[in-house]
Amino acid sequence: MPRPHERLNSLSASALLLVSLTACTTDSAMGPAPEPQPQPEPVVTTTMLQIDFNYVEVIKDCDGIEGDGDFHFRVRALPSWANAVTVHNRSHTLGDGDRTAALGRSTLTAAANTGQQVTVELTASERDKPLIGATYNDSRMNNATRTAAHSYRDGAWSGQGPRTISLGSGSCQVRLHYTVNQIR
Repeated sequence: MPRPHERLNSLSASALLLVSLTACTTDSAMGPAPEPQPQPEPVVTTTMLQIDFNYVEVIKDCDGIEGDGDFHFRVRALPSWANAVTVHNRSHTLGDGDRTAALGRSTLTAAANTGQQVTVELTASERDKPLIGATYNDSRMNNATRTAAHSYRDGAWSGQGPRTISLGSGSCQVRLHYTVNQIR
């Protein structure tokens, strides 16, 4: 059986332990510490669209056995909120299956508003030079133009990924290859 002074020491040690544990708690006289609040999602105010204009491919060169076609290509991005961006505006002599080198990249920043739009435009001409007389545009590819629109809605741009725009038909055809990516 413990002696009275041993019992007192045992009670003192228990009280000291209880005071030490109370001092370690995060509760205060005002109650428990508040839970950390989650940070609100940042508000997206702008969006970025990247268009890689890969190349223009000649499907049929418009000149057949007379040789390669003499083409002029103009490629533009037409954002609804800013001026047109001309990415390529050059002449090329190309045959069936030939293609231009990479045309370039356009990165466009816009307010993240539903209804924003970027139109990609391809305009092409094929020039013919007769033995006698002036050079003229082939009637099958005389400043022919075709477009494709990409719209911003619900936080995303339409038509992302590899895309094409084709012009002409039969023995006079070209195709623009480009890629659309939303980078913000």
